Amino acid sequence: MKDLEIGLLADFYGGLLNEKSRDILDRFYNKDMSLGEISSELGITRQGVRDYITRAKKVLTEYEDKLKMASRFYEIRERITDYKQNLTQSRSIEKDELIFFLDSLLKLI
Repeated sequence: MKDLEIGLLADFYGGLLNEKSRDILDRFYNKDMSLGEISSELGITRQGVRDYITRAKKVLTEYEDKLKMASRFYEIRERITDYKQNLTQSRSIEKDELIFFLDSLLKLI
């Protein structure tokens, strides 16, 4: 899984991780610290840091596989963006069309 995806999953599910895992992910992905820097600051081995990251990535991926919150969020955002772009190219919108669009979003929630 790409690093960006893990960062996004951490935004959605990071609060479900234990504090140490959350802290290590934050240092690694958001603060761009190396394994060596993190291990030095936390007093654990580089392998220990890597193990925390590996386990946290697995847990975040499992949450997304089960809950699909992140994928639904990005799908809704993409649909809204596309719809907005289509609106800017059109002079008017039909009420039925808007209701259909909103219903399709509600089905994703």
